[in-house]
Amino acid sequence: MDYNILRILLHLLCILPMIGIAYWQTKRIDVKSIGLFMVLYLGMSLCLYMPSPSFMSGLDWNWWGKLISILLGLGFMYFQNKETYPEFGFTTQFNPNSIKVVTITFVVLAFLAASSYFFDGFSGYKVETLLYQANMPGLEEELWFRGILLYYLNRSFSKNCTVFGAKMGWGVVIITLLFGLAHGLSFDENYAIQFDFGTTLYTGIVGFVYAWSKERSGSILPGILGHNLFNFVQQF
Repeated sequence: MDYNILRILLHLLCILPMIGIAYWQTKRIDVKSIGLFMVLYLGMSLCLYMPSPSFMSGLDWNWWGKLISILLGLGFMYFQNKETYPEFGFTTQFNPNSIKVVTITFVVLAFLAASSYFFDGFSGYKVETLLYQANMPGLEEELWFRGILLYYLNRSFSKNCTVFGAKMGWGVVIITLLFGLAHGLSFDENYAIQFDFGTTLYTGIVGFVYAWSKERSGSILPGILGHNLFNFVQQF
């Protein structure tokens, strides 16, 4: 089986116990929504591994894969009922009294990312890296992880708790775990499992903040901006 498909299936296999725990706790599950969630994650992830065209082969970053994944997500949304867009976070209408606290949160997060300069110094930058990090990760990952995929998890598991003003439930827990694993769990060239606990934990924590911002504000837009700001600041 293709290496990339195995990697994606491993991610889904690892979150199955969490889905089981969510079902055990809530006594409910929408099998159709969970099935769509898994199929969509597979499709989104496979887009990232599509070979770049020759005119982009000299670039350091995966512009092509991210672009195709974004187009797939937007294409999927095109066929959804427009009335459900706010549930996906596809809206510019924010929940009351949410933008100030979300903005402060992302400013603090960006400051923490920049704090490494005080210890490691300014390391320089590449223009392509800055352009990529200021655009593509936030657009693609918030569109999918905190938008489309979280929507289907929330349809299956209710939001039964409030965290700093944001209604959330097992959907956020599962998508946070999956986001961490997507960055820290892989295979090497010999198909041996490679697990970076630090990367998984770090991206999981940051991913939780993005999920919180979506549920607090009701939109993925603050997460897109905050995500790209955080990634941009880290590149110096």
